[in-house]
Amino acid sequence: MISDKGYLGMLWDVGLRVKPDENLGKYAIVWRDEFGEKGKLAVDYLKDARMVQDFRGNTTWTGLYDGIRVTVAATNWGSAAAAVAVEELANAGVETFIRFGTCGSLHNWLNLNDLVISEGFVRADGASAEYIPLEYPAICNLEVTRALVDSAEKLGEKYHLGILRTHDSYYVETNAALSDPTGGAGPRAMSHVDKRIARTSIYAKAGVLAVDNEGAATVVPARLRGLKSGSFHCVTGNMATNEEVIPRDCEQRIKSLFKVGFEAIKKLENRK
Repeated sequence: MISDKGYLGMLWDVGLRVKPDENLGKYAIVWRDEFGEKGKLAVDYLKDARMVQDFRGNTTWTGLYDGIRVTVAATNWGSAAAAVAVEELANAGVETFIRFGTCGSLHNWLNLNDLVISEGFVRADGASAEYIPLEYPAICNLEVTRALVDSAEKLGEKYHLGILRTHDSYYVETNAALSDPTGGAGPRAMSHVDKRIARTSIYAKAGVLAVDNEGAATVVPARLRGLKSGSFHCVTGNMATNEEVIPRDCEQRIKSLFKVGFEAIKKLENRK
């Protein structure tokens, strides 16, 4: 329904007031900006980029990548924010979602700054469970996943392809949670390797590559709407080796990996 001010209506959390002729594009890269730059790290790839809205910590841009209209949405942290972004951007006309995020490796051979492309997610988050029982799988769209793989190969990026686990409890394995508030070097340092591995080994042994916080909550709402979605990630922590890289030390790596997502969108458009 069009409001009396000529808008399609307010998208409350993303903050968009979309006009009937507004063109956000059919593709969106959705990510959690860990650098506090309102999504600008990704926007550098776009021509004629403009900020559509900045509201409640969610910043939405639109611009052209090789002539293709693309939306870049920087959201708040976690599964609830991810699901809201899918719902509201879908209402504004987005049909294909590519989630880019960081992740924590579950294996000592999956290293910091490695690229991970997701085939699907273990649904350990709360948001996707609100949509449909957990027996429903969070599987990425095959076309989107293939485009991400092809783009990584074209760019010469080594990648790992597999399943991730989306969870909500960001601090559940910190020293405080493990009854050792004085151990380690920082607020997320994990000194009790044995306890941490005990929590994660069931997934590691099953071949799950890493954990993230938004993937399943992107894939499930999109698939239930009949839309396409995929996901790729940069490893910024390793739960097997107790290593971690802070955002400012991986900014250039994150920026370089965005090109995988944009090139995947170009491949999807050219396959039509």
